[in-house]
Amino acid sequence: MMRKADVVSESIIPDDQISFLKGKLGFLAVFSIFGLWVGLISSQSLMDLFIILTSFLSLLLLLKTKKGRLLNQISKPIYVSILWVLILLLGFYAQAEKGASVQVLLGDFVWILHLPLWFYLWHFLRVDVRWAYSALWILLIGSLFAVMVYFIGFDPLHQTWSDRAQNLSVFWRSGGLFSNAMALAQSYGPLAMILLPLSLFYLYRGIQAFSFWDSRKEKPKKKQEASKLLRQFFPSRLSWLLPLTFFLTSLAVVFTFTRGVWLAMTLSSLLGGFMLSRRWGFTFLFGFFIAGFVLMMAWPKFQERAFQVFNTEKSYDSERVVLWKTNWFIFKESPWLGIGYGENKRRLREFYDRLHVPEGQFEGHAHNQFLHFLAGTGLLGLLFYLGWCFYFLKINYQIYKRLEIESGVSRDASIANPTADATSTLTPVSVNKELSLFFLGLFLAQISFHIGSLTESNFIIAKNRMLLVGLWSFILYFYHSHSSKSSLSTT
Repeated sequence: MMRKADVVSESIIPDDQISFLKGKLGFLAVFSIFGLWVGLISSQSLMDLFIILTSFLSLLLLLKTKKGRLLNQISKPIYVSILWVLILLLGFYAQAEKGASVQVLLGDFVWILHLPLWFYLWHFLRVDVRWAYSALWILLIGSLFAVMVYFIGFDPLHQTWSDRAQNLSVFWRSGGLFSNAMALAQSYGPLAMILLPLSLFYLYRGIQAFSFWDSRKEKPKKKQEASKLLRQFFPSRLSWLLPLTFFLTSLAVVFTFTRGVWLAMTLSSLLGGFMLSRRWGFTFLFGFFIAGFVLMMAWPKFQERAFQVFNTEKSYDSERVVLWKTNWFIFKESPWLGIGYGENKRRLREFYDRLHVPEGQFEGHAHNQFLHFLAGTGLLGLLFYLGWCFYFLKINYQIYKRLEIESGVSRDASIANPTADATSTLTPVSVNKELSLFFLGLFLAQISFHIGSLTESNFIIAKNRMLLVGLWSFILYFYHSHSSKSSLSTT
């Protein structure tokens, strides 16, 4: 069992300067972080409330502690983000026509203010393993609800049993607590990817421990055997809670029937497998092939959904292609600054008419985040977005590699030989190993999010966007707070 003293990350603020956080302000800090997490998992309104609360608390800490110099660590990203917004505003006022509202742009980009504030807040929180238990239980409950919604055939938050027959007469998809299948998949898919590497670690460690147990010549008494075997397989709460949460979260995504996220999770999982070792990569490849074949043969609904891309009568994929072509046409009209952020959605019918698209065609965002930026903000806006995403992938990867090296575990052995760590306490090496796998999961979550962007404008959806921004703030905090340390572990 992990002890209370086992810390995942430490604050770089001296104890005497954060002692006041042990009182009401400390409770408020932890409460706001977990409230935000619950909102990201379940409710837009709750998320908005705690976004305001966490940012207000960060401002309060900034004024009370006078540690604004911490923000100097991320001065370059702050300056780049300001330049990005200025260019978007320039493009908007230069290209947007009558009726356009800049509030859409400002509302979608207010996250640029929250990011440095959350980065600042992380410095005042001592993050230990107990946080993981609570966070996992919250995600597990959200995933379990999404799975339940699929099987009962109606959304109990917004529907009644009488709606079930109508739901089942069409292609029923679970929207979980979001009541929106696509938005749920775009958030829960990356969350599942965060858990994937550590789930493999704990499960493989349990299998190795079981093999060692089974190979022993002396057997204990039968009454003791079950409990001792269970303790060997699951030596800590995380060793069973994390894989279980990963399984249910992945299952929730499956029941959304969002093919773009299915593809994103598959490709990012393969990438993660090959980053661990070629053996794991090819194991994943073979496993996905077998799983896909079995699902296609045994589950008609899965097969129908997979092949809808080839059936325009039962799918809106053909309408999505029209959206892509139209947004590409919009980009060619204003290639450098676009026609104004959000205007490619508001003025879509105007461009449909120019392309002779008939009435009744679906109207909305571009269903491709990169095309959405390209049409609305031009090449300059897209390049800023791509550069921003690449920056966080880069520093995330650097953290992962540094932790992997400091754990003293070779690339091929990072998961394949975990039995040495199946102990009741954590060592600095084992902490770094698990941390490295956690940051590998964060890296894969971002990859999954960006692949999912090919079939959905997920960054303009607040729940999806703020989840990614929250991950960015923690990655940025960890990168800078440990950049000058020789070891990322704590004692």
